[in-house]
Amino acid sequence: MPAGTGASAQGMLASWVQQCGSEPPSLSVAIGRDRGLGPLLVPGARFVVHVVRDGQKELLRHFGKGTPAGPEGFAPLATRFSDDLPPLLEDAHALLLCEVSGRYPVGDHDLVTGTVLAGRSEPEGEPWTHERRNGFRY
Repeated sequence: MPAGTGASAQGMLASWVQQCGSEPPSLSVAIGRDRGLGPLLVPGARFVVHVVRDGQKELLRHFGKGTPAGPEGFAPLATRFSDDLPPLLEDAHALLLCEVSGRYPVGDHDLVTGTVLAGRSEPEGEPWTHERRNGFRY
């Protein structure tokens, strides 16, 4: 999930993303307060949720271990950078461009809500999904 642009761009593997509204289309994301992406997610900021295709474990591994801010945090992935959008992973199964509409403290995480502004998906393949056995260990 990337946010920011240019040198401030940051990505992370989100452990929880959920639809939370239909009109307008909205989603929520749980962000650990220790994540570098957190300070970028203020109301009005844009972020992208990328949906990983089944079998794209390299993307999961890349962002799962944490990455530095800026373009080097996305190397060697095929990524499109621009001055007005967060980084876009070209090989993702789907993406949702969102704007932060709210942020709420919940335990050791913040729940960030976003309005979906645009999206795209690839017709081939299936999205990767993961179910945790319980919510006590990540």
